[in-house]
Amino acid sequence: MQGGWCASNRVCEVSMRNRFLMPGAPDVRAVDPCFAALVRNHFAEHRGRRATREASRTLQENLRRQHHEADHAERSRSADPALWLRQALDLIALQWIPHERHLLFDGAGLGVGWMRGALDLLLRRYGCTATTDFAAGLLGQFRLACLPSLGDDGINAVALLLERELAQAHARHKPDLKTLGITTLDHDT
Repeated sequence: MQGGWCASNRVCEVSMRNRFLMPGAPDVRAVDPCFAALVRNHFAEHRGRRATREASRTLQENLRRQHHEADHAERSRSADPALWLRQALDLIALQWIPHERHLLFDGAGLGVGWMRGALDLLLRRYGCTATTDFAAGLLGQFRLACLPSLGDDGINAVALLLERELAQAHARHKPDLKTLGITTLDHDT
């Protein structure tokens, strides 16, 4: 040994193994391939963790963007419930099946949910009479715009659905409207 260093690679290898690795471990004859394999394994693990972080970051960004878009859509619907009701009618019209002459799932779906939300908002803001007038006016506009594509039966199916939902909305809001001092035109109450 010269200056504390091992005289041969073999002795140095055994000394290193005994100091840093496990005693009795097999001899490592070729250090470069072993080191390269360690680097490859660690780099592969690093790439996997980085890919996971990137995927998570992308997912979070998409989620934030979708929440922002949903909030914006909710604010715009709340700002103009009449437009929201018109959009609901358009969604329901997409469910019309002409050769079967009825609405898919009898109109149940997002369009009805939007219709209920818009009617409830209109009732809270303007009362029964104004909401009924809004609904009649929007149905008239809808009829003019969609008659060529839906036909009379399709328009009537959407109109019946609107009438049903409007009656249910009036029933849901009757107690609220009485406490606010808004009178309804119903004579049976």
